[in-house]
Amino acid sequence: SSSRIWMRKPDAFPVSWIRCANLQKKEQPAHIEYDLVRIVEKAIRTFHQQEEAKTAVPFRTDVATAPVLADPLSLELLILNLIRNAAAASKESGRPKLGVSLEPAGKRWKVTVWNNGLVLSDEQFTRLEHAAESTKPEGLGLGLSIVREIADMHSASLHFERLTKGGVRAELMIDRLATKDPEKKINE
Repeated sequence: SSSRIWMRKPDAFPVSWIRCANLQKKEQPAHIEYDLVRIVEKAIRTFHQQEEAKTAVPFRTDVATAPVLADPLSLELLILNLIRNAAAASKESGRPKLGVSLEPAGKRWKVTVWNNGLVLSDEQFTRLEHAAESTKPEGLGLGLSIVREIADMHSASLHFERLTKGGVRAELMIDRLATKDPEKKINE
């Protein structure tokens, strides 16, 4: 059905093909201290650079920095794919809307990507939750499995919630990195 959310091949992001191949081989890139705010902003910029139609992707956060221990490129790929999926699903609603937020949640950061796509049936939502392969011609052929691999690689959790008025909310929970100096700017 056309209500599914899937990953698309990132045309202007050829490094993702290498990253996907490495993840399939279970090669784990080095994790470094990095700012999750910057990762989300980069994913949104990459999305806008690759999209023909300029779909607005509002980003809401009340934090200046969100330190994490991560492979920034992998996390960007994860968030970029969630944004692409949200954009594709929201287009089916006739009045596409999507957004991203980042907020502290205890000892973790919560990144939320939502869309106002169509209401999903139980069967469609189950397929989304357990998607292993993309069936779209332009897809990577990996479905959301690569996104889950990246989340697992970061000891993060990824959950999907069906919204009652239509659409889906994806929530990524990733550990916050404690810094000695809370005012320290990372990755400047």
